[in-house]
Amino acid sequence: MECYTPSDVAKILQISKSQAYNLFNSELGETQFKSFKIGKSLRIRVSDFNNWLEKKACSQI
Repeated sequence: MECYTPSDVAKILQISKSQAYNLFNSELGETQFKSFKIGKSLRIRVSDFNNWLEKKACSQI
């Protein structure tokens, strides 16, 4: 299972790390990530991130 960290997401979306952490910690609305913790580290599966990104792209049209 391949996963992204908040730093990875920040680089991909070209946003700050704090904005990426906000996405990981969001609980409501369209920004909700299906993230999880491994120890103290936040992660999101690559497939879940790609699904979220696809939804966001489609909702912008």
